[in-house]
Amino acid sequence: MLEDIKEILAKVSGKLLKIKYIEPSESICVTCSFPFSDVGFTVLRMIENIYMLMGQGLKKLTIGNLTLWRRQDVRQKELKEKDQDLLQHTE
Repeated sequence: MLEDIKEILAKVSGKLLKIKYIEPSESICVTCSFPFSDVGFTVLRMIENIYMLMGQGLKKLTIGNLTLWRRQDVRQKELKEKDQDLLQHTE
């Protein structure tokens, strides 16, 4: 499984990322490094490939403090919309 993750990261980032370690648990955290001057390019490259990552089961993509994408549970989204509707009707 860890080799699969390395392969996917290599496809979406090219040779930009140097993987420090992959920590498996209930979720997987990948710690990697790249030159600060490449932050913008790395973010763009990951966004370009977000659909491939989503297809592989990505739940959240964060680079530094920036969350680029987070899967939202459909049920959670429905509840949020329902709460917003209730708030609008009470005003």
